[in-house]
Amino acid sequence: IIDSSIHVCFAVLYLIRGEVMAQPIALAAAVFLYSPILLGRVWLACSKFLRHPGNSTNALGAISALSFLVSDSYLSLNRFYTALPYHQEIVMVTYYLAQATVAFTVLNQPKRGNKKIKIKFDD
Repeated sequence: IIDSSIHVCFAVLYLIRGEVMAQPIALAAAVFLYSPILLGRVWLACSKFLRHPGNSTNALGAISALSFLVSDSYLSLNRFYTALPYHQEIVMVTYYLAQATVAFTVLNQPKRGNKKIKIKFDD
């Protein structure tokens, strides 16, 4: 999973590099800075899932990260490389899937208790 994600990210960057470099520097920098952040998220989520595959929270985290990777890769290819069929539908379905799995991951977290923090102010 992780190796495939790395290959997808680098393949997309390779394909879009020419068109991205023709954009204003702020957009080009954002694309090239966001890519390793996204890849890092995928790597962390998938490695956590692979270490503890029975944990549903880890599975949701991996699905979320991979969904963002698919969504953003398809969006980038459509914007900077070539027009792709059903790009709006694919981007939106995978994006909302990613958002939903993020929400379910948060809701699926174990309760940690309601510890009260006492703050003491000195006069």
